[in-house]
Amino acid sequence: MPKENLPIVAGIIVTTDAIDRFNLNAIHKASGEGEHKRPSKWLATAQSQELIRLMRYKLI
Repeated sequence: MPKENLPIVAGIIVTTDAIDRFNLNAIHKASGEGEHKRPSKWLATAQSQELIRLMRYKLI
């Protein structure tokens, strides 16, 4: 995506990397959610732990 066409969400420019993946941290910032909802905290949630457990169960 050309850098001049980056989306703006709630006044926050959502940047992309070299292969056009959106910056999840910028999207989080635009959401207005607190630190407890940061992308880096995802693995600590009970829901994600349950999803991982179920996925492992299905793969075994």
